[in-house]
Amino acid sequence: MQEQTLGKRVAQLRRDQYMTQRELAECLGLPEETILLWEQDAALPGEELLPQLAALLQISPEELGAPP
Repeated sequence: MQEQTLGKRVAQLRRDQYMTQRELAECLGLPEETILLWEQDAALPGEELLPQLAALLQISPEELGAPP
């Protein structure tokens, strides 16, 4: 079984929180297009954003797949 990519995981967790891409982007101070690129696996969030991203998605950075 193939492991879920970070982008797909972000998309699923965002939807689980009933957040739009725009809302997530605004919380992170990023353009909405950035979230779209992450979710399409065309780009990855910077390591400095992972703790904040995980907190917004209500999981730990480790659960997100980020390094501890």
